[in-house]
Amino acid sequence: MKLTKHLFTGAVALTGVALIGPAQAGTATGSLDVSATVEPLCLVSTTPVDFGIHTNSVNTAEGSIRVTCSPTVAYNIAMDGGLNVSNALERRMGDGLGNLIIYGLHKIGTWNDFWGDQDFAATTKGTSIAGVGTGVDELRIVYGYSNYSFLPMQVPGFYQDTVTVSVHY
Repeated sequence: MKLTKHLFTGAVALTGVALIGPAQAGTATGSLDVSATVEPLCLVSTTPVDFGIHTNSVNTAEGSIRVTCSPTVAYNIAMDGGLNVSNALERRMGDGLGNLIIYGLHKIGTWNDFWGDQDFAATTKGTSIAGVGTGVDELRIVYGYSNYSFLPMQVPGFYQDTVTVSVHY
């Protein structure tokens, strides 16, 4: 019976320690600051301006620029003069053999308002388009115009140019 009494007393003592837990003298608190900085961001994508098959007349075509900027971020969309820009700041498509066709890119379909970069780099005629980001995709139409009727007959071939679109924000 003595052994049973000691086992029972030991079990009660261990249970008592497990239920009481560690002793606490008090509680101290503090605060943790959490912050983040969101940098302004703009993304741009394009669809080509394709004049199609050349004819000796006025040719028009449309492409597009899509811009997505962080909400409230002011931006300007500018386009340079392309790979074949002339001293007169005219855009020109080339066939790689030195033959060129003059064309224009415009902000509106009336062909009067050249879309360029004179307010930034001045590599071509025209100015940029301003906007304010909304956080969603914004579509801008690019109007292409080329008047082949006043040019001499062109050498047959594929003519192209690459224009850099820049979003300044």
